[in-house]
Amino acid sequence: MQTSNKQVMDQLQTIQAKTNNIKDILLHRLSNNRHTVLAEIAAKKWITVSLRDKDMVTSLRKAKTNLGVYRQRVLEQVESLTKLLFALDDIHSDGDESVRVERKAAVQQIQELLAIADALMAQCEHLKQFAHDHLLHVLDVKNETVVNQAATDEADEPTVPTDQDNTTSSEPLQQWTTQNPTKSTSKLLKSPNRVLESTRVMPSNTWHPWMKTPTTSSSMPPSSSPPTPKFL
Repeated sequence: MQTSNKQVMDQLQTIQAKTNNIKDILLHRLSNNRHTVLAEIAAKKWITVSLRDKDMVTSLRKAKTNLGVYRQRVLEQVESLTKLLFALDDIHSDGDESVRVERKAAVQQIQELLAIADALMAQCEHLKQFAHDHLLHVLDVKNETVVNQAATDEADEPTVPTDQDNTTSSEPLQQWTTQNPTKSTSKLLKSPNRVLESTRVMPSNTWHPWMKTPTTSSSMPPSSSPPTPKFL
């Protein structure tokens, strides 16, 4: 029985030590960290308003990172206190008055620290909203400008026509030829006739003005053998 009570008291002392460590973080370290982050945001706001032409993106991102680290530390303390409460639920006094008193005091201290952590978390959310309203919206504008510029540059790039585009562009011509076959072949039918007319051979029985008498096939004498020479 004494061994069991001794183990329970050791567990309570371990929880008490962890609780005191979290108390020091909440009341001193995180409080100083909050003042540092708040001073940094106020300084960045003054610099941004005073030096409008200076690029403050890197400095603002650093302030945003520090604010995120501070918020994460507050959340870690809240999570640690919640785990300690679950650990106290597994400890039973079993009628021992000293264990019951120690356990009750540990629970009350953890609940008080949780209230402090919740207040720090609320202050952290207000600080985050203040930073976004006065500083971090500049980063959002910068990111939107970069995205719009990239989209504009991509739209301005010349596009190389592909085989599909060439096929598409030739479809209207093929469709017009199919719908008007006579119009598309009329010129091809007329050109050979003109060539034939220019190279046509005139018949031999045609009379021309430069001829003395008209020559016809009927006026020509019949063919006969040449006369026989007479010898003396």
